[in-house]
Amino acid sequence: MLDVTRLNHAVAIAEHGTFGAAALTLHMSQSALTRSIQSLESEFGIRLFERGRSGAKLTAEGTRFIAQAEQLVRHAASVERDLRDISAGRDAAVNVGMGPISATLFLPRILEGMLQLSALFPIRVKVGSNSELRYMLEAGELDFYVGGVPRESRGFSGEDGLRIDPVRARSRLALLVREGHPLLESPGDVELRERCPVVAGTFARDTSVGADVERHGFAAPAFVLDDYDLLADLVRRTDAVLLATELFVIVRPELGLHRLDIDVAPQADANYGIVYSDARRLSVAAKQVAGLLRETVTVAYT
Repeated sequence: MLDVTRLNHAVAIAEHGTFGAAALTLHMSQSALTRSIQSLESEFGIRLFERGRSGAKLTAEGTRFIAQAEQLVRHAASVERDLRDISAGRDAAVNVGMGPISATLFLPRILEGMLQLSALFPIRVKVGSNSELRYMLEAGELDFYVGGVPRESRGFSGEDGLRIDPVRARSRLALLVREGHPLLESPGDVELRERCPVVAGTFARDTSVGADVERHGFAAPAFVLDDYDLLADLVRRTDAVLLATELFVIVRPELGLHRLDIDVAPQADANYGIVYSDARRLSVAAKQVAGLLRETVTVAYT
């Protein structure tokens, strides 16, 4: 049986770069930590670290090993928190993921409802990239997440052990600018398009074919940030152009963004959905939170 404690020791060394720093963080002696790693290496028949003056460097095998160990350690920590909640007479927490676009569009509308439900059971919300959330879902660290999925994604076909509940969603990517932006007055100005930098989040950048943006005379997004509130603030203060869903104009009018009349990504529609893992059944509490999210998204679109 896997010893999560020893896995945690290995992960700590990989994170801190030296046995000494990891030992301090773990509140144990360096010699005890060394023995733990030697035991782990002996059990699996591999060498995890090369020790030198610069610290502890992962071997090629160690790099692959730590990637899996991190996943198990995070899952164990999540389960431990839930078990402690139960032992203290509290319900296990509902762990919800939100993609950056979904968080910006829908999270402000659902916070009060989540706050009310948190009186009945703990709710933990993780905002991250869709790939990060999918990784956490597969590791058992999330009950579900809400994110964008390209319409042609294999995820919608039910492969890879995922179930996706689409939530009223066709969203087209668009170019968004601040009020008074010169492109609103002169959208066909080729030189102006070339001068205005395009910014985006990871999902929008990866969903849009770069040629669609460049075909209209814009540079492909060179600045990528998965925080759309910060991106919107940047766009409001500069001549930057935001590549994002046109829903920002409809659902979050307070962001002050305007859609350029340029069909920059006609084939890049995306759906938004609640993504579950086939390997994990939802608790009653998780179903309540999912229902609140589904209702909130539906209202936002109507």
